[in-house]
Formats: sequence, structure tokens, C-alpha cells
Amino acid sequence: MDDLELWIDYRENYNLEARDALIEKYMSYCYSIGLRIYRRYSDFVNLDKDEIFGITSFSLIKAIEAYDHTKGVPFIKFLSKVMKWYIKQELSKYMNISIRDQLKIFKKISENKNNEMLQLLISLSYRNMYSLNHQTHNNLSIQNILKDNSIKPEENVELKEVFVMLIQAIENILSHNEKTVLKKIYYENKKLSVVSEEMNLSKQRINQIHRSAIKKIRNFIKNKISH
Repeated sequence: MDDLELWIDYRENYNLEARDALIEKYMSYCYSIGLRIYRRYSDFVNLDKDEIFGITSFSLIKAIEAYDHTKGVPFIKFLSKVMKWYIKQELSKYMNISIRDQLKIFKKISENKNNEMLQLLISLSYRNMYSLNHQTHNNLSIQNILKDNSIKPEENVELKEVFVMLIQAIENILSHNEKTVLKKIYYENKKLSVVSEEMNLSKQRINQIHRSAIKKIRNFIKNKISH
């Protein structure tokens, strides 16, 4: 049975055997993607292969549930996109950042222009900012939240130095438009085209604002570690 027949059998006949056949067919491919992504962050993420397998398995199931075979987009293309996004989101939850590792991160970002690492950390920092605001149930600024002695850094990964630095950069050095663009991209997970429509700016302009924000944050980090 080819892919299309499996999709039709699963979607239209609700045949779980067809779904299981799709899972079996793409599992090895998913696991290889998961390992590739994990290796990029292995210095900062404490996971074993069984845990990586679990994350990739779940992301494959999510992709299968979300895929619409009637739209003509190859599943392998859809799957790659979903997996890369989902696995990075999951890995960010397991980041184990020691003081030594923080320095590695800062150096990679400032010297090697590692946008992928920086963007992953920005995404996590945005989620942490809104999570921390929600936990306080008031309108305290992020700076005041970070000074709250009732929140212990050793018990809360959001308050590790690397995230504190990123939150400070986002709060203090970005323009309103830059903050808005980063929030929409990294917290709301929206595409540039969607952000462009919502802000009534061209896609090229949104891209410029995004690049400007990333550059400011990189320079902020570079200045911090050079002093």
C-alpha cells in the first residue's frame, strides 16, 4: 500500500493500522533528524538516546495528526518542518546550563555568529518572561521579578545567567517594533508573512527589524563577556 492509500485509509476510514504503518515507515527518518538536532546542543542538554527517541516519536505522531494529505504538500517536507520546530522546543526544556557552559554559549554566539543557538535561547527566554509574569500575578517588570529572592535560580532554569542576560537585552536595548517582532516569531511561533500582515509592514521590513534585533542582542552579549 503506498502513502496516499495509507493516508486515505487512516483519514477517511479511521483505520489505526494505517496510522501505525505510517509511524513505522517514518520512525527511522525521524530519529535520525532528532539525533542531528540533539548533537548541536549536546553540550547543554542532558538527555540519553531513549529520551531522544521518545521526543521524536511523539513529534512524528503530532505531525501525522496535523498533516492534510489533500493539500498536495509532500508529507516528508511537512514532517521535517514540524519535527525541527517541535524537537527544539522540547530540547529547550532540558537545557542544563552550568557556569562553564554559559561561557561556551556566549562565545559561540558572539564569535561564531551562531544564530540558531541564539534564536533557540531567545525563544526560551520569551516563554520564560511570560511564564514568570504569570506566576507573579501582577505587573512587576522582569527586572523586579529577577530580583525576587523567593525565586531560587538553582531551582529554576529560567533564571540561569544566560537567560537573565537575554531577558535584560530584550527588555532594555530593543525598540518597540523589535520587541513585537521577536515576541510574534519566538513566543507566538508566527511566520514572517503573518507578522507582516499583523503589523502592516512589508515582509522585507519585518526581516530587517528581526535582523536588527538579533544583531543588538549579539552585540550586547559580546560586550558583556569582553568586560
